[in-house]
Amino acid sequence: MIFPAEWERAIEWIIKERGVVVLLGGADTGKTTFAFALVKDALALDVPTALVDADLGQSSIGPPTTIGLSLPRKGDNLEDPRIDGLYFVGDTSPFGHLLQSIVGTKHLTGKALAAGAQLVVIDTSGLITGAMGQALKYHEVQVAECDHIVALQRSTELDYILRSLSQYEKPFLYNLSVPIEAKRISPEVRTRVRKKRFQSYFQGARILSLRVDHLSVYPPIVDLVRRRDFLNLAVALKVEKNETRGIGIIVGQKLRDSSVEILSPVSPDVKIRGLEIGFLRLSEDGEELGRIKLWKS
Repeated sequence: MIFPAEWERAIEWIIKERGVVVLLGGADTGKTTFAFALVKDALALDVPTALVDADLGQSSIGPPTTIGLSLPRKGDNLEDPRIDGLYFVGDTSPFGHLLQSIVGTKHLTGKALAAGAQLVVIDTSGLITGAMGQALKYHEVQVAECDHIVALQRSTELDYILRSLSQYEKPFLYNLSVPIEAKRISPEVRTRVRKKRFQSYFQGARILSLRVDHLSVYPPIVDLVRRRDFLNLAVALKVEKNETRGIGIIVGQKLRDSSVEILSPVSPDVKIRGLEIGFLRLSEDGEELGRIKLWKS
């Protein structure tokens, strides 16, 4: 993709000023391309840089259903970025999960800054329309305490969000055009891409048997080993309350010893202290099987 001159100018200025950058834009507007270009150029200038990937469906860091953090080094392959942190939301869209999405973005941004990053780039999801999209973007900007907003829009689709932020001294706003090379991707293609991402993540996964009474479980559902609709449910495997080591799929339930069997690439040598229950059901080969409702009200 040939970058517009305004992209180059924005990247140069952001690297000079540093700080926290939030990328806003609908689906297929070039947010991830801009993010990678910004990170690559910053690393080339020896600026300690972090990338927070808050796009739950088309994730570039970690598996779908998670927000990912990468602390890349100069020369790293950004097409396959290292995973330095995960926050589990449990679905491939923030729709209906605004709280988890906002908290996860805040948590990983703080983790990046604590690790010494002088430039933190937050690549957000394409949910920008309606009251939910407006609330998500407004509060992502708020919790990130960002210094820069990069808005990528084809027309005026972000104007209603930007108006709510336009009169503040910070963040500085870069209103950029979408390159003509940025093509729209169909929902069917997005589903296939997610399946490949899941397959790649679960390659080499093994079965872990975990006693439920030895774990902190959220939500605190007492019939975790009895609810048959929990089979194939995506879960987070946690080593501490704020540290997700990876995700897994519930593939077995044993009433006899109150345990669950989970397919996961997480090493059996890792001490798992908690499970966080997701909303998405997955087959072992990465196919999405639908969603469940955890809360009755």
